[in-house]
Amino acid sequence: MAQPFRDGEDLRDFFEAVAKDEDLKSLRIAVAWAKRSGLARIERAVAALHARGGRLLAVVGISEGGGTRQGMELLIALADEAHVFHDSGRTFHPKVYLASGDRAAKLMVGSQNLTLGGLAWNYEAAVVCELDLTVQADAALHQQVLDYFERLREDEDVCLVLDDARLAALLADPALQIRDEDDRHRGSLAEAQGEDVGEADEELERAAARIFGHSREPKRPIPPLAPAPSGGGVGTGTQGGGGPSGSGGGVGTPAPANPGAAHRWFKVMDGTAAQRPPSAASKPTGNLRLSQEHFAIDHTRYFRRVFFGDETWTSRPSDPRFEDSTVPMHVEVDGDYLGVIDMRVSHAEHRISGQGNVPTVLHWGDQVGPLMRAGDFVGRTVTLERSGSGAFRLTIDHSPTGPFVF
Repeated sequence: MAQPFRDGEDLRDFFEAVAKDEDLKSLRIAVAWAKRSGLARIERAVAALHARGGRLLAVVGISEGGGTRQGMELLIALADEAHVFHDSGRTFHPKVYLASGDRAAKLMVGSQNLTLGGLAWNYEAAVVCELDLTVQADAALHQQVLDYFERLREDEDVCLVLDDARLAALLADPALQIRDEDDRHRGSLAEAQGEDVGEADEELERAAARIFGHSREPKRPIPPLAPAPSGGGVGTGTQGGGGPSGSGGGVGTPAPANPGAAHRWFKVMDGTAAQRPPSAASKPTGNLRLSQEHFAIDHTRYFRRVFFGDETWTSRPSDPRFEDSTVPMHVEVDGDYLGVIDMRVSHAEHRISGQGNVPTVLHWGDQVGPLMRAGDFVGRTVTLERSGSGAFRLTIDHSPTGPFVF
């Protein structure tokens, strides 16, 4: 199934086929995002399913700001069983549609979310399987997909029943970034101005309960990156040679083996974090805000008490409201190991209510800071890790070094 070509098929054809096939009595959907723009266009297909006694089960995600209030309201109205899935630090990203009957089933797996774009507008691709459940191989595939849905539903701390009360709780937590399809400008304007949308209302954020827990399912590790070639630059065009001062290392020196993270946090850097201010009149901040992101943490306490909790903290003589800690970190940027660099971390409780609700920041300093300002690291991911032995590592690359670890 390839769309949006005139002579091709798209997701709407799948739903039309389900509506017409009297043998199909259940429809299961697992998608990253379901919005009103897509759901409103399949209401007739769902009504036809219900008219013959069929049922709709849906599992939808809200990662990366993809969930909307209208989409979840309509899903609650349409589905016999609706779930919202959110595993902090990972993106819920499947697109699986399964319609089942007594003797036949129709399975679609592809790239289409249940949105207008996924339904008909976007360039998408999928495979549709017509299954004959009297054939052993088809029945086995059908059962594997059923088992997949059950595995999602049974991970009960991250797959929650979606009803009116749950939706109210989701909307009350700005960190989850549930959008409004009728307000097309608020989110984009805030992002263009460099505002952290998840922290726009600090009073709401402090009051919001953590809704999702931690997945019970063990996961496969992320495959390691290939070793970086020696003598390369650090995203700035510089060549080889002696890197920043510190305990050994330097550009082209292999990083020491990572013993595994007892704690891991990461963040995709915007212009502010990457020291690329939006205008020439703005000065780089010189620091990285250690914010909540999409993780189930109270970031007002987590970094001071957990991640850097065992480090030595001292109050500033000039302003005792600030605490500082100097933390030696193995630093690696774009595959180049820079050695062990002393990185300063600051914490200020008064920031919680008065300065954007992010009390803890990491200072890039006079060794990493110039690299950030010389290059363009907007969109790169910065990962902070602490091993079980207390060794710290800071990595800047295209993706995190692994999943979030509390």
